[in-house]
Amino acid sequence: MAWGMRAGGHDAEPGTAADLDYAIAAIIANTRRVRRKLDLVTLADCIATAQEHLGDLRAVGETVDLSEQQLRDFMKVRALARSVRKLVQERAIDSVDVVEELSKLSPRDQLTVARAFMVGDITSKDVRDVVARSSRAPDASIGAAIERVVKSRDIKEYVAEFSFENAGASPRQIRKRFERLLGARNIKSFSQPGRVGRVVLTAQGRRRLQEAANRARATKRELIEKTVEQGGT
Repeated sequence: MAWGMRAGGHDAEPGTAADLDYAIAAIIANTRRVRRKLDLVTLADCIATAQEHLGDLRAVGETVDLSEQQLRDFMKVRALARSVRKLVQERAIDSVDVVEELSKLSPRDQLTVARAFMVGDITSKDVRDVVARSSRAPDASIGAAIERVVKSRDIKEYVAEFSFENAGASPRQIRKRFERLLGARNIKSFSQPGRVGRVVLTAQGRRRLQEAANRARATKRELIEKTVEQGGT
């Protein structure tokens, strides 16, 4: 795998020890901090490079102090369709959990669910539910599965999710940003279950989120991510 220019401004030939050094450093740097600099496709490429040099994922895990399963989770992006993988590389989708769920679907269904997630119609939890429903009813369309999951929600609230990996502030600061944007009364709860942050909005909060997104000429998800990373509009 060719990497081009290395740290320090030196070129390195593909397949050299410098490739391994770069890959190991990149893996460690992007799994030890909340804010990940690399997209998941590039990170998976780094893991693959390290695996080629060290022989297997176990050896890679011992080197970077991660379990084999954690490394496999990052590698799930390689099971995505090319069109969906491109969205991950562009960081339109940047959640390990969502990538893992999408990898269980057919290429066509991956793209349908990915688009619904990107525009904010479904959350990462919804993605899991859609995949589970699709598995139970393989003859039904993925669109029908999405519709059933959305309809099964409590219509009085809206769950907005975001990755803490790209957050440039503490959870408390991020909550304050949402309160400024949507009003404190419109936030029913704010939590950090695992690798994602979750803010539950009232119906009025969802309306205000949509209005703010319209003003910003963005989708709800784009505005949520901007609020997390930069403080919103």
